[in-house]
Amino acid sequence: VGEVYELLLALKKTLECPICLEVMKEPVSTNCAHIFCRFCMLKLFKQNKGVTHCPLCNGKVTKRNLRDSNCLKEAIRRFLDIIHAFECDTGLECRVSLNFR
Repeated sequence: VGEVYELLLALKKTLECPICLEVMKEPVSTNCAHIFCRFCMLKLFKQNKGVTHCPLCNGKVTKRNLRDSNCLKEAIRRFLDIIHAFECDTGLECRVSLNFR
């Protein structure tokens, strides 16, 4: 159980938005291939009045360049299902926000 728990936490880390540090909600990819929550990116656009820069590589990003990452969204949904099943079966909490849905 301990090893599975550690693997789930490691996988959670790879699915985190680099901006809000939560499991990504409505993931979008930039033209520089970095992925963030849609809300986090829209917040950046609002703060920077339109054109902004990627928080990871500083590349130019526009709203038009954002692409839905449907495959990742589905993978995150399934990951959260696994987390829920693990928590139900073991009684352990994985410290993953389930507000995604």
